[in-house]
Amino acid sequence: PQASLAEQGQDSPADGFIGLAPCCPPNLAAIDPYSPKALKRRKVYWFKSCETFAYAAWNFSEATRCAEVELLVAELLLDVCKTLPVDTSRIFFIGASAGGYAVLRFAEILPKVPAAIVPMAGYYPDIHGHDHDVTVLVERLRGVHVWPMHCMKDRLCRLDLPQVGRLYELLRERLAMEVEWVPDDIAGGPNSTFHSAHQRVLSNPSLFFQQLSNMSRPTVTHDLVGYLQSRVDELREVAAVERMRYWL
Repeated sequence: PQASLAEQGQDSPADGFIGLAPCCPPNLAAIDPYSPKALKRRKVYWFKSCETFAYAAWNFSEATRCAEVELLVAELLLDVCKTLPVDTSRIFFIGASAGGYAVLRFAEILPKVPAAIVPMAGYYPDIHGHDHDVTVLVERLRGVHVWPMHCMKDRLCRLDLPQVGRLYELLRERLAMEVEWVPDDIAGGPNSTFHSAHQRVLSNPSLFFQQLSNMSRPTVTHDLVGYLQSRVDELREVAAVERMRYWL
């Protein structure tokens, strides 16, 4: 949304924001060239990896946590907070589709950081044995404002899928967080999949940033850099153990 405003040469509330847009590595080989050959082809979908055909079928039974990417993104955020004048009461995680999953997971890893997260057309899979449990996720998000956006007609992240419907049910029941339902005419997209909930933001980015600017974290971690550093150190250990497991 910031890029959209910049391309139009418009002044807006977004001018006061620092935007980061990390790119997800395509596969495990791109993260670690020394990954076992059998694993190199596995695709990375932010903080989890699995085979492409399994992802398309919503089958996460063989999926694994990808702590390496968790570590990389956390290190990026740490570096920015060390270098730039970040308002630590107003840090937001925003993403769509797989990026919607990513902001949920990243907030779960760093629950003391965001003032709000905005998962659009997102989902969250249970991955047994890999610290991916939607009921645990929701408990860890207490204290974080969750602002989901979704279209009821979404044909990709369908509401009847447990990775979608169960997530929203728990957010509503346990955190009193409601989904903002994006109208069909906005979320339709070029192929009428109704998976473009992010168009709600892009259609009026000034309004979106104005709404964000009115949000702030009620309790701010006194030493955010110190907190991030401790979490990075912990994730580094998790990633090392995960790396070793591949070779055992």
